[in-house]
Amino acid sequence: MKTKDLIDGFKATSFYILDTTQDGLSSKIIPGSGDINYTRYCFNTHKYGKLEAGGVFLYRQTKRSSQTRKFYFFGGGVIKDIVSVSNDGRSKTSIESGFRLVQPVYEDNPKLDSMTWTTKKKVPGSWDHFFNQYGMNKITEQEFLSIIDKTDYVPVNSDTGNIAIDEMEEERKPIDKASKELENFVGEYTHNKVREDKMQAPAKTKRGSVAKKTDFDVLNAKKKTVGTFGEMLIYNDEVKKTGDFSIKGEVVHASIKEGDGLGYDIRSFNEKGEKVFIEVKTTESDSIDKFYLTPNEIEVAHKEPNFKLYRVYDLDMVSGTYKVEIYTAVELFEKFDLHPASYVAVRK
Repeated sequence: MKTKDLIDGFKATSFYILDTTQDGLSSKIIPGSGDINYTRYCFNTHKYGKLEAGGVFLYRQTKRSSQTRKFYFFGGGVIKDIVSVSNDGRSKTSIESGFRLVQPVYEDNPKLDSMTWTTKKKVPGSWDHFFNQYGMNKITEQEFLSIIDKTDYVPVNSDTGNIAIDEMEEERKPIDKASKELENFVGEYTHNKVREDKMQAPAKTKRGSVAKKTDFDVLNAKKKTVGTFGEMLIYNDEVKKTGDFSIKGEVVHASIKEGDGLGYDIRSFNEKGEKVFIEVKTTESDSIDKFYLTPNEIEVAHKEPNFKLYRVYDLDMVSGTYKVEIYTAVELFEKFDLHPASYVAVRK
């Protein structure tokens, strides 16, 4: 959905930028501030008294709380009401009609530096002392629209993300017993539906060795899942493929060796010797249209130019075959809508 349609629906007359220390790309709650993204925002009217009920705002993740050390805009909502909490000015707002930008707008986005700011003077190429020290800035409607220009959004309260959770649960499902050894599975690769070579196994490398065998039995029962099996298929294929490169490098099954939460599953390399970060999503169905992404995976996709998503589908444990569709980071954000899939409940 387009952000211009969003603004037309709100019919707001006041617009703001509100800083948050909560992680804008995940549901994790950082205690202490009282803020909960898309639920409530706490502030002090003695320090800043310009917030108005009915106003529309954008969340700004501050540099200090950003994993990339760059501020970014990631979503927003409507200020439903403002309630005084104490006589010293402490207040809180309830938030409704929350929305999340499909692609966060980072501070180094050229449109931010080139846009015309009328509410405050900005030095070209610098953001020093631009934003209010109390973390709240009133802006014009035009400035609001310029920040999110041509950026798609999804409603935070949308329940379409539940489909993605179903897909996540499938990746955790124990695998059926395979009729073939993992190394003898054959994959058919496509990129934007353009057929690439089949990955046969075992494959000889230029050094005359057989692609490294992975013993699936050494993994504990928890690891014997559809998701991990798909990762191991791609890992083996990467070992075979890179073995033909003139340049030497290492393929690492990072999610197994270094643990989950990195934002990718496999660290490989290309013919230039550059690192490639591969996230694998696996399903036994023939559908490639829905899958679950974690905040860390989205962050790596934004940050690493050589990020790739390998969508393993049509995995058949009997015939020993599977298909793979490859997406670059750019293609991932262009071809898929990202929907928030879960919330964190915190006692009031």
